[in-house]
Amino acid sequence: MENHDEILAEFILEAREIIDRLDVDFVRLEENPNDQALVGTIFRGLHTLKGSSSFFSLKRLEKLSHAGESLLGKIRGGEVELDFSKSTQLLEMNDILRQIIEGVELNRVEPAGDDQKLIESLLGLMQNERNTD
Repeated sequence: MENHDEILAEFILEAREIIDRLDVDFVRLEENPNDQALVGTIFRGLHTLKGSSSFFSLKRLEKLSHAGESLLGKIRGGEVELDFSKSTQLLEMNDILRQIIEGVELNRVEPAGDDQKLIESLLGLMQNERNTD
């Protein structure tokens, strides 16, 4: 069990680093919404967080980061444009990801919570396809 605790502690540290970086990167992305390299960096951060959370069966963290990753994938692919609404939802997602990680760190289990409305919102924003007319 001690080995599991060490691995979980490493995951928490990595997750905090990713989330801290995402805070900075989301603000930078608001300033430069067409920075494809930055979109890719954010996407990879969420992808890493999603994969690691799956390993620990942190379903809430996994589902929320997956929804953000999916939206970023559409932005990265040029299918939707980043706008204020999307930025706001992504920042809200990041705040909740941080709260979940803090709960895992304190209690060694994922805190209860209902993120379905935010997940649906993030996924709904993917439907706003870019109009090329």
